Amino acid sequence: APRARVWIGPSGWSYADWEGIVYPAKPPRGFKPLAYLARYFNAVEVNTSFYRIPTARMTAAWPRLVPRDFRFAVKLTQVFTHERSVFPSRATVDEFDAGIAPLREADLLGPLLMQFPWSFRYTPDAIAWLHRLAESFAAYDRFIEVRHASWAAPEALAELRKVGGYCNIDQPALRDCLGPTQHAFGRNAYVRLHGRNARNWFAEGVPAF
Repeated sequence: APRARVWIGPSGWSYADWEGIVYPAKPPRGFKPLAYLARYFNAVEVNTSFYRIPTARMTAAWPRLVPRDFRFAVKLTQVFTHERSVFPSRATVDEFDAGIAPLREADLLGPLLMQFPWSFRYTPDAIAWLHRLAESFAAYDRFIEVRHASWAAPEALAELRKVGGYCNIDQPALRDCLGPTQHAFGRNAYVRLHGRNARNWFAEGVPAF
């Protein structure tokens, strides 16, 4: 069997509390956090794209900071996953596509992560939403992250398989939280290690590790 290729990296690279721990306490002039991380990891998950759609001007600066075998996993913006009253317009989808186009053109684009909250449960409406996302982002290698235990049902897993890959997560063993999994839909797999701090898991603005 062919050997598996593994990409490992953190979620994001711009955190004030990393100074003096992950990054040098006194970084040199012109210090670039992304370039520094790329010395130790071969991938990174873009976290800023969850809060707002990135611009091409922003992402165009990233390829020159990393090696050619590096990969950017991009988190889909929350308007698609957390604000689900009305499905976003085609213009919003196009805006996201254009924003990360420089990564695709540089051949550095990894998977698209669709991260849903614990409140997103296995229902007919949820499945319909996932299918619309799959249609809107058909050109991407998609991975779906769900957190509620209702998605552990065999029929739920079958539906997830139709719309993308499965994102395995490690999270606190709280009531109705999805437990550890090791699913791989197709040739690729995705794993996210969230931490197990049950006390802070549902707290706002508090680290979960």
